[in-house]
Amino acid sequence: MRTTWPVPLAKPPRIERVGYAMHGAKREEYYKHQHSWCLHAYEYSCDVQIGAQVVHVLPGDVTLIAPDLPLRWYFPRDRRRHHYALFHLDPGPTQEIPVLNRIPRRMLHGFVELFRTVAHPMVTAERKSAGLWELLWRLATLPHEEDASPEAQAAKLITNDLSAVRSVEELASEVGLTADHLTRRFRRRYGSTVIAWIRERRLALARDLLLQ
Repeated sequence: MRTTWPVPLAKPPRIERVGYAMHGAKREEYYKHQHSWCLHAYEYSCDVQIGAQVVHVLPGDVTLIAPDLPLRWYFPRDRRRHHYALFHLDPGPTQEIPVLNRIPRRMLHGFVELFRTVAHPMVTAERKSAGLWELLWRLATLPHEEDASPEAQAAKLITNDLSAVRSVEELASEVGLTADHLTRRFRRRYGSTVIAWIRERRLALARDLLLQ
């Protein structure tokens, strides 16, 4: 499974298209951007199939996709929005940037505001390119922090062993919450119940295994 891309960042990106996209009218959508890098910043949770791998994104996450890869999104039932940028990069020295980037909370506001500036229709092409270049460098130097929240720890327990049979009560006990409290926090963070999220993760794993 690919976790990072070697990204040439010696020169500013040449932007093909940047803005906002609304999705969710269809449960699944398929794309393939020939010759273009793709950067997406999400305001919702969903599964994204990138080539032969499936990743689960959360609100605030950013994905970077190399050119010519088939993409398939599995959207929630209601319509949701994300920022996107399609761009080209000139060959040169590379920096490793993860496919899936979980932005630390203390950095999230600044990252979102910079992406909004890049996507704004009144911003000049030069400023868009400079802003996107800055976003890519931020991703290349992003610190990776462990999320210590109970709901994130519960999600990690689930993900680390999807075959395990655990009740919500057992998960809640392991992270120091009551079942009702974990359910509320989990729904607020991930947009679904614990049981529904486990089912979605198992389906995503099954899709990933079928493609390998």
